[in-house]
Amino acid sequence: MHIPQVASLCWALALAAHQAAPPHPLAFVGAVGPNAYTAHIELGAIDPLAQPGLERTLKIKNTSSEGVRVTRLLTSCGCTDLKWNGQPMEGPVTLPAGATAEIGVKMDVYKLHPGAQTKYISILAEGAAQPVATIEVAVTVRALVSFDPPGVTFGRVSYGEARSVTLRANVDPRLLRARPPLVSSDPDVSVQPVSGGRAYRLVLSPRASLGMHNGHVSFAAPEKAGVERTILSMVSLPYQVEVQGRISVQPAFVVFGAVAAGREATQRVTVTGADPVALEGLGVTPAAPWLAASLTPTHGDAMKSTLDLQVLAAAPAGSHQTRVTLVTRDGQRLIIPVNVLVYQK
Repeated sequence: MHIPQVASLCWALALAAHQAAPPHPLAFVGAVGPNAYTAHIELGAIDPLAQPGLERTLKIKNTSSEGVRVTRLLTSCGCTDLKWNGQPMEGPVTLPAGATAEIGVKMDVYKLHPGAQTKYISILAEGAAQPVATIEVAVTVRALVSFDPPGVTFGRVSYGEARSVTLRANVDPRLLRARPPLVSSDPDVSVQPVSGGRAYRLVLSPRASLGMHNGHVSFAAPEKAGVERTILSMVSLPYQVEVQGRISVQPAFVVFGAVAAGREATQRVTVTGADPVALEGLGVTPAAPWLAASLTPTHGDAMKSTLDLQVLAAAPAGSHQTRVTLVTRDGQRLIIPVNVLVYQK
């Protein structure tokens, strides 16, 4: 056989193999989408109280010449329940060549944050590194609660200075009976209702810890599950304030990243005083027993010190969010958030 003939035969065999095992062996039937293996569901603008849940059913066909073993239906949010041929998929299923199956999609719209969003459902199959088919669900959830203003910035505040901001909560009348109190994520910022029940005052404590505060106001977590209470729990108002005092740190928060279990890791923070005596008698307290902290004065600069933070070998495996608290002699506090992931080798 001549070389050109051999090359042609190899090309033909490769093409046949490619056609026998397409990268996307599943195709949706009668669905709208950018291609055969992507289905797009447009739910439109939804009132989560009027339509708390929506269901759609899609048909999908195995267009290959072999059976496809579907291993999992994976959703991008916990608001969606999926069924394969009317039943929850509890394990891998095989879709024979040429066969068709139904995928049931039930979305709890009331569990979504207000606004436009797209959720994704991936169909995974044995032997495929990427999803063999995808479902896109687009929805715009109507906001039943809004705040005026939509965000609060206190600005820069000196330690000891009290500051407050008034806001108004506009709540759909259907939710008023279920409305729990507003609460703040930061203990240094309190929420005080104003007469009438629709207005609130955010009050920054004059003894708030130093540094940047990025928090939010939200309705208290419901004691009992329910559509109304869940909708309220999805709404929040962000706020920001920077409290300045006698000390500051750089960086403002510490991220160790990934640390192997049984190993130690160290990060360094520069502490700066507003005057030469601000750092005298400075207290340092780590919140976790596996986190050590030591403060060393900077040679030749009375207004700076070095704070070494050390993750000890005794740190348990897992993702940890802790903090170190600095306290000046006159009681000003500064909190340094610390994040670390301890993994097993």
